[in-house]
Amino acid sequence: MRSSVTGARVAATRPWLYAWVHLPTGRVVHAGTTTLDPHVRAWVHLTDADPERGRVGALVRSREDLDELDAFEVCAVRLPDEADRPAARRVLLDALLASGRLSEDLAQRATGSGSAASSPSSAEPTGAAVQRSVDVLVREVLRSRWR
Repeated sequence: MRSSVTGARVAATRPWLYAWVHLPTGRVVHAGTTTLDPHVRAWVHLTDADPERGRVGALVRSREDLDELDAFEVCAVRLPDEADRPAARRVLLDALLASGRLSEDLAQRATGSGSAASSPSSAEPTGAAVQRSVDVLVREVLRSRWR
């Protein structure tokens, strides 16, 4: 693996689509896209004090039913370079919602804030390559080693 650092920051790579699976329940607690290596993004999610960047860490700290001892699995797949990352995330959330694997909180946010199913303007197709990436990630989430 090679990583680039420019201006004291980890440089962007190609786009990724990822999901955080809470292993005790098998539910996805966060899904997103990034241009950082997924390992780096996972570290930022857990360590950044800013809840906009450290979303999963903030989630764990704010929820009584989650704690730092809970186990998570992060599943990630590459997106095509030209992918519309917000659209890919919406398609992923819709697929995970249909599979019944979103956490209650994420399901409420997904259905209330512009998922493809709830947003008529996003009804246009996202492209076969993006759909393949979403399908692969959903399969990986469904195969997560949850109890």
